[in-house]
Amino acid sequence: MNKFLGNEFQRNAAVKRVLQRLNERAYYLILNNCEHFANWVQKRLPQSEQVVDVGKTLVITGAGIGLIGLASKDSKVAIFGLVIAAVTLITIGISDQNELRRTVIMKDGCLSICKD
Repeated sequence: MNKFLGNEFQRNAAVKRVLQRLNERAYYLILNNCEHFANWVQKRLPQSEQVVDVGKTLVITGAGIGLIGLASKDSKVAIFGLVIAAVTLITIGISDQNELRRTVIMKDGCLSICKD
């Protein structure tokens, strides 16, 4: 658990953000997990470094498998690796768009609360 690093006004705004999502049932491991929530409460940025790190690893692994497949002229291995890399990049892109959309919606939805 991280200590909240804001002043009293920012702490009150964070509590109001938590209360806004109190009964939310929108948990998704990749797109909206507990780290997304904690960062959104703390910084108004719903992001997960764990998801980003796993995504980077999968892209690199998929690209590596694809290159090995191309080098060995094994088209099935090459396609498999490149599909892993491509699907991961698409998922990361969707996650980034969701983070941006949630940040904008929450800023607009609680403009008087969320001012710095």
